Amino acid sequence: MVELDPILRGNKKDRKEFSCAIKIDTMINQDFCCNICHRGFTKKVRPHFDHIQGREDNSMSNCQALCPNCHNNKSVNENREEAKKQKERSTNIDINTKWI
Repeated sequence: MVELDPILRGNKKDRKEFSCAIKIDTMINQDFCCNICHRGFTKKVRPHFDHIQGREDNSMSNCQALCPNCHNNKSVNENREEAKKQKERSTNIDINTKWI
């Protein structure tokens, strides 16, 4: 029998979430606006809380509130950069590999 619970949860178990206090402090520090485009949050435009540098650090200094559009753009750009780095690494390995 297939266990559905991990499938339905996806990768959320790997993510560390910010505490409510950090989310509230972040919103206050950013004047309830997106940290990138500075658009104000509303009932329809809710904040996404994003790690600035790596997901291991859940401190206030590593938290930013982004609008959904900026969060998506940031994620897409980060994924492109990571794919580019992986491609460069694999290319360097192929060039430097000596076959005996």
